[in-house]
Amino acid sequence: MSINFFVLFLATSIVVLLFLFLNQANRWKALLAGSLLFYTLLTGYQVLFPCVFAFIVYAGGKYIQGQQAQQGKGKGIASLFIAAAVLPLLVVKLLPIFPFLQYAMPSLAPEHRAFQSSLLEIAGISFFTFNGISYLVDVRKKYVKAEQNYFLVLLYIIFFPIILSGPLQRSGNLLDQFKNHLMLSNENFSRGFRLVLWGVFKNFVIAQECYYFMDAIQRNHPQGLYVLLQGFSFFIYLYFNFSSYVDIFSGIARIFNIAVSKNFGNRVYAATSRKQFWEQWHITLNHWFRDYVFFPMAKGVKSRLHFNMILLATFVLIGLWHGITVRYLIWGFVNGCWILLEQRFTPFCASLPRSLRFYGGRCYHLLIASTVALLFSTIHPLTTYQALFSATSIHASAYQYLLKDALYILAIFIPFDYLSKKMDNVSIDIYLNTHRASVRWIFYLLLACCILASTDSWSIQNYYFRF
Repeated sequence: MSINFFVLFLATSIVVLLFLFLNQANRWKALLAGSLLFYTLLTGYQVLFPCVFAFIVYAGGKYIQGQQAQQGKGKGIASLFIAAAVLPLLVVKLLPIFPFLQYAMPSLAPEHRAFQSSLLEIAGISFFTFNGISYLVDVRKKYVKAEQNYFLVLLYIIFFPIILSGPLQRSGNLLDQFKNHLMLSNENFSRGFRLVLWGVFKNFVIAQECYYFMDAIQRNHPQGLYVLLQGFSFFIYLYFNFSSYVDIFSGIARIFNIAVSKNFGNRVYAATSRKQFWEQWHITLNHWFRDYVFFPMAKGVKSRLHFNMILLATFVLIGLWHGITVRYLIWGFVNGCWILLEQRFTPFCASLPRSLRFYGGRCYHLLIASTVALLFSTIHPLTTYQALFSATSIHASAYQYLLKDALYILAIFIPFDYLSKKMDNVSIDIYLNTHRASVRWIFYLLLACCILASTDSWSIQNYYFRF
């Protein structure tokens, strides 16, 4: 799936126009209108699903809170509502395992589809399901009060900068901003514009070139080190592709004075360990599994063995969230084992020189991460891994243009990495604000020129749309 810039621009523009005519207390209605329009234009009839889902979440929250107030109970009721909320997601994930379910469901003619193949394949279902579950759990645990307005719950579920691919948001943070912090200002527009431009550059220039490079390797029968290079290209591509999407939509949210949760570190690819990588990669999803899966299962556990098994099970569930297939199960299992092995051997590395731990750790992580990434990037992982451990070779005609593409990517990536290092953990919108206006505008023009020179389609691609 891709998002055409016209759809995104139209939804954003309508929200901005409505903001001008609404007071502070009613501006969330403009966001709701824009979100419904955005999702409807992309998916058509599917907009009905999040509307129904939001009602389940809304009713569940009110009922749980009412039960708690009257009887001090609500845990069992909460479980029923959570089960009702997660059931459609489970059915969607189980479709590849039980193909007969696909035939049991009616399908739409191609001209009436957005990008889905059946009525049960819902755009963004994972992300708004997770947001709905976190809301119900937080109400049950009394972290937040149940929202009394269904349409605010619907906005939380369908808010267009987060519905398709995150970042996941906690209801307490987002609902408060909808009610009390919506506004337009020059500062908000400037910060939002910088994030959008930065994200478009990452998506249309770096991610796009990395994808072409990876695809060129894959099409030319790679063997040995070329397969590893293919995995490395995909690892880098995935970071730029996904983080660029988050930048673009975080920028749109910022225009309306909404701060969404940070989802990526600035240089995830430079991690020196798997632990450090997971602390900076898809942060909101990892925190969701930590808070709503790992912590409940680990509560009261004292045995180190049981604790490690729960950690491993959590990573397996993260893998299966991507798809209930053997490859994703293995991917989750490998990541869990990797973390556990690092915990075991980290003390033995403490005596090594700091520079060796730093640069050696970076090389070690990139090497294994590129190998593991092949589980994601290939249709037939077993065949790919067999090729990885074969003698290094590739189709003779590929050398010249692969070298040319690699040099082009490096020419873009090196300045990007230098700037990201200078930014440290600060986002681009804040970092640029510390520079003079003339410097900022030169930067904007450079990015715009790179985008115009590289772009062949004005659609935002995101690999994670499929999940």
